[in-house]
Amino acid sequence: MRGVDALKFQMYNALSNLRGRIQELQSRKPSAPELPALSANKGLRILVVEDNKDSAESLRKLLELCGYSVTLAYTSQEGLEAAQQMRPDIVLCDIGLPDSDGYALAAALRSHPATARARLIAVTAYGSEEDQQKSRAAGFQLHLVKPVQPERLLQQLERRATRRPA
Repeated sequence: MRGVDALKFQMYNALSNLRGRIQELQSRKPSAPELPALSANKGLRILVVEDNKDSAESLRKLLELCGYSVTLAYTSQEGLEAAQQMRPDIVLCDIGLPDSDGYALAAALRSHPATARARLIAVTAYGSEEDQQKSRAAGFQLHLVKPVQPERLLQQLERRATRRPA
């Protein structure tokens, strides 16, 4: 085939292909709507105390994308110093830290007037019932076991943000 006949044949194939794609798109079920973004209270200050730098940085990026003000600390001593300077609303704290543990840090934060009112959330690989009891006794209000689903963490933070007085 050459000339006009070849051109007609190519056009017919292209139109047939297009009709097939249109029919496929029309017969597809609509996709599920996306969940609305969580509205972060940009006034909340969050301190992340995590010795794994990659985990800490990933968490910082997630929280900052959601509008939170985030400070990182990699040891319990850095966490205590940062908390006394910035006075966080929420502290996300690992339990296994290189210079101490999250339980001791929580107790220190609770005993200092500038940090006593911060909401403490343990974000740790320690997930036994005994670990959870220790975290409650140390002053943590919530104990999340790694790997934490980002949606769950953000919902916990959002719940706190919506209850906070203006």
